[in-house]
Amino acid sequence: MKTALQPLVLAGLLIGCGEVAHDTPDAPPTTADAAAPDAGADDAAIDATVLVCGPDKASCVGVECGATMCLQPAHVASGFGIFAGPSLAATVISATATFDTATGAISGVRAASATPSSYEVVSGIGFVRRGQGTAAPLALWVFGDLTIAAPTRAIGVASVMLASTSSLTISTAGAINVGAGGIVPGPGGFAGGTYRTAGTGCGGGGAPTGTGTNGDEGTTDGGGGGGGFGTSGATGGANVGVPGTGGAGGASGGCTTALDAALVGGSGGGGGDNSGTVPGPFGGGGGGALQLTALGQLRVSGIINLGGGGGRTPDGNDRDGAGGGSGGALYLEAPVITIAASAGIFANGGGGGSKSTNLGPCAGMPAEDGKASLVPAAGSTCASGNGGAGAAGSAAATAGASDSGAGGGGGGLGRIVLRTLATQTPTVASTRLSPGQTSAAFQIVKTL
Repeated sequence: MKTALQPLVLAGLLIGCGEVAHDTPDAPPTTADAAAPDAGADDAAIDATVLVCGPDKASCVGVECGATMCLQPAHVASGFGIFAGPSLAATVISATATFDTATGAISGVRAASATPSSYEVVSGIGFVRRGQGTAAPLALWVFGDLTIAAPTRAIGVASVMLASTSSLTISTAGAINVGAGGIVPGPGGFAGGTYRTAGTGCGGGGAPTGTGTNGDEGTTDGGGGGGGFGTSGATGGANVGVPGTGGAGGASGGCTTALDAALVGGSGGGGGDNSGTVPGPFGGGGGGALQLTALGQLRVSGIINLGGGGGRTPDGNDRDGAGGGSGGALYLEAPVITIAASAGIFANGGGGGSKSTNLGPCAGMPAEDGKASLVPAAGSTCASGNGGAGAAGSAAATAGASDSGAGGGGGGLGRIVLRTLATQTPTVASTRLSPGQTSAAFQIVKTL
């Protein structure tokens, strides 16, 4: 079934419900409000939903909510009450699938939207792509109920939000990957730096300084710094110049508020060097941004990977390596949140690139991307100026090695935020969390 909410219907809803939108969220509709205008069966059902909670909110589901509680998800300032219409279906993803943030397509499950910038329901799944100011766009899918029971990944540049008007479950066989792949950021993540430039994002890895030019021997005079986000990245190794500093994470990097106004991912690593014919970026990309929202229960028993990308190792002439990208951001919100013992949530930093040999391309191991485990991503080992390891679990990112050519620093951890009702406390049984519960990069807020 393919349903598009028509502009005239939406306009009527917004006008008819303007007064309700300013009422106290818990207040029931008045008799006058409940008098719906002439409409078909589907429109009448949508009208009823909007009249109860307004055009921007939807009904909380479950005994924890009380009788008339209305909720507005984070990062969706308008329209969610209308998006959460009666045409949404219960969906089970039972085979490997890809979420395309550009079109709204889910391989094997949902076809692409005709106009991704307008909310549209296809196969019972709503989708819209919306702007977030100067940050990456937000790709929002809305389900009646969602179970992910197979490995999935997201592609594209937009941050990812999966919302359910009932429950949302990632089973033990389910997984979501929004991690970076080397210099390619995860969806919603930030790019690394090019030659002798800092990575982007709130905690972008620092750039080395020197006097040479791109392509000359050892021209960066230091390795690029690792990207920071939830925790700080590590500094690059030293050569004859000043290495790139590790990107600051947490409050010192301004990254504690980075998820308030927009859903954003991790920071990129600082750029090292490469031959003048190889295009940038050089620094590892930041891990992606993922928000899971349920108006009832949210259960995670499977794996979520938000790892940062490994920094690039240059080609030949003892050039200096780039920093790894930081891990990304996971934002979970629901009246009831359960993270089972079987779950694994990993926002690990990527490893730093090493210095190159003077003979040509690297013949050793390239820097690893942040892993879906508590094992740190290793830096590149192409030459004696090795890259530093990315942060993982309780292990901080490590600096790049110093030599005639220097390694890039490892990327820091990303962030995990759990948002629930003031009366509730999430159940977190898993010990495979990175950052873990004792880290300042792991937060529980009760503002839903």
